[in-house]
Amino acid sequence: MPLAMVEAMLCARPIVATDVAGHSEIVEDEVTGFLADAPTVPSLRRALERLWAKRAELKAIGEAAANSIRKYIPTDPICVFAEKLETLC
Repeated sequence: MPLAMVEAMLCARPIVATDVAGHSEIVEDEVTGFLADAPTVPSLRRALERLWAKRAELKAIGEAAANSIRKYIPTDPICVFAEKLETLC
């Protein structure tokens, strides 16, 4: 999972990504971002056209992305990691 995608979602930015490598696990098409069918120029063009058609809703889509990704990413990942290390010791 690309860290840039997660960071963008945490910053309430809609995502445009290809539907590969688990992207569809965190991006809900036209709800938290836009998924291209395949990693090809025509597929990306269609995804960008759908984004442009919903440009008035991009702020809400970005906010939905931020809310959605917070279900997967802890607010303090360092603390979570440290706690897991403590339990192993």
